[in-house]
Parts: sequence; structure tokens; C-alpha cells
Amino acid sequence: MSMKKTPMKIMGKAVAAGMLICSLASLVSAAGTSSAQFLKLGAGARAAALGQSFTGIADDVTATYWNPAGLSQIQTPQLSLMQNAWLMDSQYQFAGFGMPTAHGAWGVSVQRVDFGSIDQYTAADVKDGSFEANSLAGGLTLSGKISDRYHWGLTGKFIQESIEEEKASTFAGDFGILFNQDIFTFGLAVQNMGPGLKFVEESYPLPQTIRLGASSKLFEEKVIAVIEASKPNDDDPSIHGGLEFKVLPAFQIRGGYHVTPGNQLDVDGLTNLSGGFGLSLGKMTLDYAFLPFGDLGSAHQVSLLLKFR
Repeated sequence: MSMKKTPMKIMGKAVAAGMLICSLASLVSAAGTSSAQFLKLGAGARAAALGQSFTGIADDVTATYWNPAGLSQIQTPQLSLMQNAWLMDSQYQFAGFGMPTAHGAWGVSVQRVDFGSIDQYTAADVKDGSFEANSLAGGLTLSGKISDRYHWGLTGKFIQESIEEEKASTFAGDFGILFNQDIFTFGLAVQNMGPGLKFVEESYPLPQTIRLGASSKLFEEKVIAVIEASKPNDDDPSIHGGLEFKVLPAFQIRGGYHVTPGNQLDVDGLTNLSGGFGLSLGKMTLDYAFLPFGDLGSAHQVSLLLKFR
């Protein structure tokens, strides 16, 4: 005979899952008091290697995450698939598809996090089984061109978090603009505007984030420099930056750095830095990023970009 779950038991699981989610989100920032922290994790190994700085580039289908205005820059249909071997045995995936149109582009995207099996403990700190937790977001993006220099974009998304059989869901939206001026590109995006998630009787806001970024193509476009500032509603502002070097026409190396000056992770070892590479083989590009987090371990991110036509 199964026992009916009490609100207190459900809340205990929500707290345990929330602690894990916040600890994973601390890889991006050291705080996290909002729900759906997985929405901060980014998309694409290229952006990850550049210090999570992509709002001022946004020139492929991962623009559906970073800045929906950038999606109208794509020239051919694109598919992006990403796998991230995250910490604590969790797995993070992103998939996006973009299709150019006569006046812009449209796209769809999915983010998914599987936190695996989470240990459950009683009030006496005795292990009492385990439970599963996962998060999911699906989005539809529309992007257009006001001119060759000005782009706009909107994304509507459905967000859901599950803790064992309990689920909470909501809707949210992103907005972005992009401006190209000679060798410079400037981008502004506002992410996750919408009501929060409600578990049991408690509701928590979404991690609404404002991003402002710029990029520049230098030395006959052999080098791309990018810088970005981001401000979530539950943390201090962060600074991001990165460089991409085109070593060969089909091979790029990347490095990046991001820091939240007012809220540093209290861990030993190498943190905040990132690195990786990109390898283009015809219409396919393979990107890799390495993300060290000191004593917490490291993450490896791989993404595949396919261009059609």
C-alpha cells in the first residue's frame, strides 16, 4: 500500500532538489534564489569557451538562447545539438533549429537537465531512499530585420521542473535587439520575463536576466573579441569576455573569462576561466569547451552545428 505524500515531504524534496539546482547554477554565479536556475546554463560549446559571452555575436542558431535578434543573421537552415557532462552526475542538453525567411528567421529550441538520483534524508540525517528531478524548457523564436544593421527578436517559452511525481510549470518570454556597425556588433537581451514556478504553496520567481554585449572582428576577421555584462535578478552583475582565433580556415581556438565581482565562489583551484576549439568539416562544425570549477571538478561541453543547403 502506498502512503499519500504530505506537503511537508514534497517540500523537503523540493528543497533538496533546489539545493542541487542552485549548486549547479553556482557554476555561473555564486548565488541563486530564483526557481528554474537551469535557465542560466547557456547554450553551445562555442559560447561556453568564450566565457558565456555571446549576446553581442549571436550569429548561429544558439541565438535562440543568447539573443533572439541574432537568429535573423543565419543564411541557411541550422541545427545545433549540445551535450554537457555537468557536475554531480547531472546531464545538460540543448537542441535548436533555425530557418531563415525573406525578412528574418524563426527557430525552436529545447533545454533539458537531468539531475539523476538525489538522496533523501530524514530529519535525523538518516538516508531514506532517493528521488528523481529534472528540468525542461521549450521555446519558439521569431526574429526580423529592420535593415541590414538592425535586428529584433522574441522568444516565447514553456518551462517545467519535476521532482519525483510533482511538477511545476510556467510560461516566459525573451526579447533582444542587435546592431551591426562595420567591424562591431552590439546586442541587448532580456531573458525569462514571466511568472515564477509554484511548488506546493510557495512560488519563486524566474531568473530574469539582462545581458548587454559587444563583439569586434579584427585582423581581417581572423580574431573575434567579445565582452558582455549580465545582471540576473537574484545575483550581482557579472562580467564576461573572450577571444576567438582562426588558426586555420576550418579551425579556431577560444578562451574566455567570467566573474561576478561581488559574489565569488569559495573554492580552491582554477575557476572562472574557460577554453575550447571549433573544427569545421564542410557544413558541420564541432565545438568543444572545457570549464574548470576548482575543487568542485570540471565540465566538458560538446556541441554540433549542422548547416543545410
